[in-house]
Amino acid sequence: MTAPTITDDLVAELEALAKSATPQDLDNAEEIIKADPGAMIDCPVCGGEGYASLENDYCNFDNHAIGVQFYGIGSEFGAGERYFRAANPATILALLAERAELKRDVGRYRWLKDNAKSEFFGDQLIDMFTCSGQKIDRLVDAAMQEQTP
Repeated sequence: MTAPTITDDLVAELEALAKSATPQDLDNAEEIIKADPGAMIDCPVCGGEGYASLENDYCNFDNHAIGVQFYGIGSEFGAGERYFRAANPATILALLAERAELKRDVGRYRWLKDNAKSEFFGDQLIDMFTCSGQKIDRLVDAAMQEQTP
């Protein structure tokens, strides 16, 4: 499986989907079936001609009439539930926020690297290398703004 290219459009879509979803809190959901080991259901793929292992069946989570069922053959459906629980909207939004901050930092670094010996720094050059944290971010951001036509 190849990972998709993370484009601005994909980020916007993921953010919109995460913001419009409920929190996906299965721990507070109504558990319809807590399957016993070996529990089976009619396989929805083969039209009831076979059976699939049922792991869990939840409904009415996040105080909405939403349901999700985890079933399958092999261990993949258990991994699917663990992923579903971990990749909740809050986690996706946190990842997107961290990605945005990292992209800003990369932009600052690249700008600083490309312009370190330019006239855009002027007297600020000494200040930039004797300060740290948010102050240097502000200085780089201001210098980047000055350079932008």
